[in-house]
Amino acid sequence: MNLKQFLLSNQITPNNVGITKPIWNEIMEENRIPTVRALEQIIVYLGGESQTKRNIIRYLLWESIKETQSLSKTMNLVLHIKPMAAPRPRFSFNRTYMPQTYTQWKKQVGVLMEPFGRIVGPCSIDVEYHHKAPSGTTWGYHTRTKDIDNMDKSLLDALQDCEFIDNDKNVHTLNSQKVYSWQNAIIITLKYNDIWDK
Repeated sequence: MNLKQFLLSNQITPNNVGITKPIWNEIMEENRIPTVRALEQIIVYLGGESQTKRNIIRYLLWESIKETQSLSKTMNLVLHIKPMAAPRPRFSFNRTYMPQTYTQWKKQVGVLMEPFGRIVGPCSIDVEYHHKAPSGTTWGYHTRTKDIDNMDKSLLDALQDCEFIDNDKNVHTLNSQKVYSWQNAIIITLKYNDIWDK
């Protein structure tokens, strides 16, 4: 149940909870989420004096907000490139720089992403970092290569640098795995809502 359905099914009106009519209309059009103060007024109105009821309402309200903000479009991508962990910056003569191998890798990701256009707005990413399994090992999850958070950083930096995503701060969910498999690749499942430009 999304937020609009939650509010209507509980017979919430702007007058019940002190929300102005223009803001209420935006909420009903699913263009706005109520402020924390307004949400607390809804919780008190529905929960009354019971703290248990208020906690249940708070949880149901939270779930309805997540449903309202859920992403509706999905794109699956396979980038045939070896995953790379973001290195530490280098320092030389009063300047900071990144190693050339890293900047080249980000450019290669940009070339691979060119045909896909640009996403603007919130998105979530599920990613698998595939490393070609050395002989004598097996396919599956592993912990032998670089730190996964550094691989996440390099991917997000590359996607932002090539302007595939507007800004990496718009990625609100990131689930990542690193695996040994038959190939070097980055497999991405991207969920987004708003603007998709080609």
